[in-house]
Amino acid sequence: MCTLCHIGKYACRNRSVFGTVAVEEVVRVTDQMDVVVVGGGAAGLNGALMLARMRRRVLVVDAGAPRNAPAHGVHGLLARDGMPPAELLERGRAEVRGYGGSLVEGEVAA
Repeated sequence: MCTLCHIGKYACRNRSVFGTVAVEEVVRVTDQMDVVVVGGGAAGLNGALMLARMRRRVLVVDAGAPRNAPAHGVHGLLARDGMPPAELLERGRAEVRGYGGSLVEGEVAA
């Protein structure tokens, strides 16, 4: 099993697929984090970045299917106008990791 990849059903870092997990597993992960951000788009990554900069233990869970993927560029974002969505997300992920945040591919179910 992978560390920090026991929330819901998703492909973990070693590309194995886990099913729904017991409540104890979720509690174990959330006990290790101050915040779990659901969604790794621009807003989720920005929130995670701000929290990580404030030395909070942050985990971002993202399904990896951004709605703006077909777009040629992101518009209306200061200093990033026209940047391809995939590049914006990769830069955002790198910034979150740079401050100690963790990111996993996955889905969260209530």
